[in-house]
Amino acid sequence: MTAKSEFKVSMEDRKQTYVIIPAYNEETRVRPVIEAIADMGFKIILVNDGSSDGTLDVLKDVQMKYPENIFIYSHVINRGVGLAMQTGFEAV
Repeated sequence: MTAKSEFKVSMEDRKQTYVIIPAYNEETRVRPVIEAIADMGFKIILVNDGSSDGTLDVLKDVQMKYPENIFIYSHVINRGVGLAMQTGFEAV
């Protein structure tokens, strides 16, 4: 793996790149991950996979900070990481 300083992505490429993040009961951990990626300029597709905690509320809260870069999709029940990723891919 290359060091962070060696891996460079232009801002134009970042604006056209989507990062898919599936989340299931990640209320306490997901915010710093999303904010770090959003601060780099990437677009983010968040898939709440039927969480039973406050994950969806956290996703919505972070979306308010980056309304043009974050898109939320939500499953009513937990369907697993594979289907959550598929939802993300289909959203693009």
